[in-house]
Amino acid sequence: MSKEILNRITRIKSMLKDLIEKGDLDYALEIIRQYEKVVLNDVEMLSFKGVIYYAKNELDKAKEIFKKGLLIDSTYSDLYFNLGCVFESEGDIQTAIRYFKRALEFSKIEEEKKDVLEKLKVHENIASSVSDTKISFFVKAGLDSFIEDVILGLMDEYFVRKIIVTDFKQIDEGMQWADICWFEWCDELVIYGSRHELAREKKLICRIHRYEAFTNYIFKVEWENIDKVIFVASHIFDIVNSKLKGNIKNKSSVIPNGIRMEDYNFRKREKGFNLAYVGYLNYRKSPNLLLQIISKLRRIDKRYRLFIAGEFQDEENMMYFKYMLKEMGLEEHVIFDGWQKDINSWLEDKNYVLCCSISESQNMSIMEAMAKGIKPVIHNFVAAREIYPSYLIWDTIDEAVEMILSEDYDSAKYRAFIEANYSLKQQNIKIKGLLQELISNKQNKDIEMYYSKESITISKTNIIVIDPISVNMSVDVQRYEEDLEYKLGKYNYLTNYLSPDMLLHDNIRYMLDFLYEFIDKGVPYQKTLYYAFLLDVYKKGYYLNKPEIIIDRFIQLFNVIKRDGLIKKPIVTFINDGHLKGLTFSNGKTVSVRIPDHIKLWVISGRHRVAIAKYLGFDNIPVYVLKNSFLDKERGQIISLLPAYWAPYMEKNLEFYKEQIAQNYIGAFDGKYQSYIDENKKSIVEKFVLKVKPKLLIDVGCNRGELSYGFIKYGINVLGIDISSREELMLPNDYNFIQLDIVKDDLPFPADVILFLSVYHHIFYNYGKEKADEVFYKLLRKSKYLIFDTGHAEESGIYRQSWIKEVKKYFKTEKELLDHFGVPYEILGKWKTTQGDNRTIVVFTNKELE
Repeated sequence: MSKEILNRITRIKSMLKDLIEKGDLDYALEIIRQYEKVVLNDVEMLSFKGVIYYAKNELDKAKEIFKKGLLIDSTYSDLYFNLGCVFESEGDIQTAIRYFKRALEFSKIEEEKKDVLEKLKVHENIASSVSDTKISFFVKAGLDSFIEDVILGLMDEYFVRKIIVTDFKQIDEGMQWADICWFEWCDELVIYGSRHELAREKKLICRIHRYEAFTNYIFKVEWENIDKVIFVASHIFDIVNSKLKGNIKNKSSVIPNGIRMEDYNFRKREKGFNLAYVGYLNYRKSPNLLLQIISKLRRIDKRYRLFIAGEFQDEENMMYFKYMLKEMGLEEHVIFDGWQKDINSWLEDKNYVLCCSISESQNMSIMEAMAKGIKPVIHNFVAAREIYPSYLIWDTIDEAVEMILSEDYDSAKYRAFIEANYSLKQQNIKIKGLLQELISNKQNKDIEMYYSKESITISKTNIIVIDPISVNMSVDVQRYEEDLEYKLGKYNYLTNYLSPDMLLHDNIRYMLDFLYEFIDKGVPYQKTLYYAFLLDVYKKGYYLNKPEIIIDRFIQLFNVIKRDGLIKKPIVTFINDGHLKGLTFSNGKTVSVRIPDHIKLWVISGRHRVAIAKYLGFDNIPVYVLKNSFLDKERGQIISLLPAYWAPYMEKNLEFYKEQIAQNYIGAFDGKYQSYIDENKKSIVEKFVLKVKPKLLIDVGCNRGELSYGFIKYGINVLGIDISSREELMLPNDYNFIQLDIVKDDLPFPADVILFLSVYHHIFYNYGKEKADEVFYKLLRKSKYLIFDTGHAEESGIYRQSWIKEVKKYFKTEKELLDHFGVPYEILGKWKTTQGDNRTIVVFTNKELE
């Protein structure tokens, strides 16, 4: 850069300082906007820009700009100082102190240091207790796009630095500085880092995306020095784990890349003629298939256009693509828009997004488009069905075209799928949990067994109080129950006992109701108030886990306590001295909730154990009681704990829960597909049935006809079979049905297709393997095609341990179970149960009737 240009930049920045001091903020902002068109990624200019928004009291915008600057230069002290000022003005003193301390580390000018020290002195009463865990992110230039959102999500809680490595000396310096070293991609950087003399001293993370699985890099890493391996997709983990012979299995986690939902404006969209392709064009992306699709669409309607936001990665591919454009007469129908900085805006007028790849980890452009409500048309690349719903996936050009021409277009469903499975918020929570596990493992090595001998009296029972401050203990707010139990377990010789009656309160009564209803009466879990409550608070964002996961843990714990006759882990309670507060989560924001004064003893962990102890009639249970002084050393504050006081909320919503139970679980069937049946399952069954076009289909164990009623509109004769009556199932009048016990009775006549889905394992458990096999062969003889799936030994979860245990006596895997019939089968696809287990749907063909 010439001296003249440098002088001009200096004059501009001097003028900006004057304008900001005078309060002429809008004019200053306009100058910066013009400047940014010419000079990119000027950190000092970003600092000016953030200060302007801070002065305009647009604090979220200011924070966003300052943090963007730190992604460019993580050693720029002004940005840390400015962020500290923003958080200080919001009243978040702990985070403010954290940023001030970071500014002090990188301040090079004495005047800057003086400003920072003055800020820290103002808050010196708590500044000494605030510390940072340092994380270095190592990545090559141009390969940092996936990591930036992760860094931004961690920045407030961890001291993070993004290091673009051009020299291995940067790794030396970064590893020396950091507590945790994150290597983005499995490449030369992590190979070097894993062999570094500091590798055993520091905590090392390697994140593997896709291409690394097919390189020799994975064989060169010293994996024993890597503490955690993150995969962005389960099929990539399977490939690498297999090649490494299972050596990294126990240290691996699958955490997909996340989509920042707020970056993609959603609106309801409809069918149209604009197709989008986003990304590089290379052999793996199969650009030739793009040409085939647009060519066929063009012949149907000349209004179809394919817009490409990307570029070629090799000359041969580019030559072929442009040659075929001319040969096929598609030059007016394929528009090259080049690489896009703002993909959200570029996608705004598009109706479909295409993926023709043969291999992907996820394909982020598809997810970005779905977040906007755009219909994806996804080629069946390896493991595509594990990532996306089957109804969005095509095998042939004809199927892709049919998906584009179809009337089925549901923007809300596309965005909801991404939000439920791949939101950045969810993925960052998982990453924070993984980091906390690493930090906890390190802390636990250093914890000294020191405790307070002070005791108090509650209901004439002497209780030992463990003061977490004295034992240098902190917990992770997001997973406090597990963290507390793990750490307090170190003090188990201090355990005292209390009657369960003393600790009963709040949502424990719903848990007891669940036990009485589900365990005693056999009522389906969806009809219990506990499930209704859990579903409500999960949908509203108060609970992070789905109700099935919580109930699954509850039942597992119940089985353990019932089997062993004792409660192994302690209950943790708080004494409310009038200052105790709780915390709940609502739409990503924390809300402080005062615990009512009349709640003197507040159970914050082990509520499940209290309910089970009461239900089983235990006289007493182990308990820790903590004073209201639970200090998080990292944050230097009394942390708040989830959940807060739920009783008034539950009472307020009791009638709503009862109504929801009546409508959603027992309510009249209207012929629409029910949401609690996996969409993939429906899609897999529907695709095969419509392919063979049976005259008669029998659905054995039809329940409410969720999987078979819809075929009536295609002119297929459908007959439902179930052990329950029509009235109990609330079946529609036009659904042909016979009440029949398939174990004892035979079908009245054969059918072209019989659905025998998720029934076999129930017969297996109730009547034994021989009877279950007998029913299978009986149905196979009656059908041309028997569509089948079942619960299997590789599953785990919600109150299924009884039949899982029975199945495991004979089969170790799902494949063993399917193979044991001795009948050839074709795999139609996989679907996930509500607990996240995969089941495979297959079709057995009766050759005699084919």
